[in-house]
Amino acid sequence: MLGVGLSVGLWVAGSVIAVVGNFYAGIPYGYTRITYEMLQPDPQKPTEPIPQTAMDMRDKKVFMQGYMQPSRRQTGIKEFVLQPTNGECPFCMKNPKPTEKVRIVLQGDLETTFTTHLVNIAGRFSVDPENAVPYALEADYLR
Repeated sequence: MLGVGLSVGLWVAGSVIAVVGNFYAGIPYGYTRITYEMLQPDPQKPTEPIPQTAMDMRDKKVFMQGYMQPSRRQTGIKEFVLQPTNGECPFCMKNPKPTEKVRIVLQGDLETTFTTHLVNIAGRFSVDPENAVPYALEADYLR
């Protein structure tokens, strides 16, 4: 009984550590994690296309995850659009809303190649409600 109880307890503790560790893994020091949910407008406020949570993050150093939107360029990419899903699976949204996209501009000598895997990215966040993609990130960290 002690062995079974200890096994179950360690399994639960390991699962919690794995979930929490995955959520915070890779976040560079000094950056705040943001999610796509924080960037979505409130359906109860149709006159507010950009939520206050997104406006509060302007000019702050943020970290986020997402998938690269496919484009013609496959290598040497300095600019791309990040979105919450890769659109490849049958359950994924095919056409994300503009507020579910973030324009990424890689700073300095950072460049990347196209991938269908999850991308971790960090940099200075900006908001331009007049732009077709209202959110942008001047990225200084890419993984």
